[in-house]
Amino acid sequence: MALVLKDRVKETTTTTGTGTYTLGGAVTGFKSFTSVLSNSDTTYYCCTDGTNFEVGLGTFTSSGTTLARTTILESSNSNNAVNWTSGTRDIFITQPAEKATFLDASDVLETTGGVVSVKNGGTQSEVRLYCESSNAHYAALKAPAHADFAGDVTSTLPSVTGVLIGTANADAPQTTAEVNHADHVLINDGGVMKKITPTNLGIGGGGSNADTVDNKHVSVLTQAAYDALTPDSNTIYFISG
Repeated sequence: MALVLKDRVKETTTTTGTGTYTLGGAVTGFKSFTSVLSNSDTTYYCCTDGTNFEVGLGTFTSSGTTLARTTILESSNSNNAVNWTSGTRDIFITQPAEKATFLDASDVLETTGGVVSVKNGGTQSEVRLYCESSNAHYAALKAPAHADFAGDVTSTLPSVTGVLIGTANADAPQTTAEVNHADHVLINDGGVMKKITPTNLGIGGGGSNADTVDNKHVSVLTQAAYDALTPDSNTIYFISG
């Protein structure tokens, strides 16, 4: 089932009451619902007799060629389903004003749904944010490749003003062997990044000999190298890679 909008689709209907519309065939010069919709597709529609009207979301059924009134968005009956009497009416695909996306008078795009989905036809989705000088440069937010996913992920932005630093940024962190270079050390506390001073973390030694934690030696090595040795109780081992 998909939401489908197409141009110049209009039929007639003689449905009475407030039930599902039975479609009576395309108006001359227009296409039928059947030609653009598949079974269980939804579409936005308008039905009118020239006086009364109803705009809503309808669900199409190819068998019997019907359109169910799934959701009424606006109507001449206080935004409820119109109770049609006998007669012939036009029913057509439309774009409801309350479902439209547009720029306001200040050229600002807003949405009240709370979620913006950017899908694609086979490439990674990307949002480009351009600079203020003739749109000369952009910074893009790009989705990871499919092979890198283990499930849907959410990244939460910080709640304070600041600058996000990338790994290739000139301000990106650099590797150092000297403890006195660090004002704080970042630690992962149950998924929450926190900062702590080297002293409170128990890192000592100073200078280029900062290789102890709580008076124990620190050794960084690969898993294979660790498996090949007999661990020393006076050494803290960090596995790299």
